[in-house]
Amino acid sequence: MILSADENREITIAGYWTLNHELSDHALSFSQTAETETVQALLRELLAPHEHLTVAPTERGMITIVDGHGVSRVYDTSGLPELQEFQAGRAATKTVWDGRCLRQEIHLNSVLRIVRTYQPVPERDRLIETIAIENYPSRPGRPLIRVYESDRVR
Repeated sequence: MILSADENREITIAGYWTLNHELSDHALSFSQTAETETVQALLRELLAPHEHLTVAPTERGMITIVDGHGVSRVYDTSGLPELQEFQAGRAATKTVWDGRCLRQEIHLNSVLRIVRTYQPVPERDRLIETIAIENYPSRPGRPLIRVYESDRVR
């Protein structure tokens, strides 16, 4: 069976993943800024590490991500903006494939955004989640890195 490039990248990222605490960055703390309570709550929710992730492609070119609390979200990977409902509020998202990586932009307001990527490392049975916060006044520096191990290696 020959897979298309789209099918191959989806299979590479698809799976059940468990957070490797030793190789991952821990949660960030934020100083209070002029951001609204909703934006602060969205930041806390979106930056919280998940013990497990399940990633699965759909038949329509979308991707489903189920977090460690069992919350399932479906993202359109066309790069078109869509509104996602989170516990803390709504945020505009754009999700697109960038080679083998899945890239998401999560716009919390007109300025502040989170850029999250999921990069498969198939030779090590790992999924690397990188989270960068852009335009946050008191949070310059490197992005958060989280390493997830495939359930196949446990």
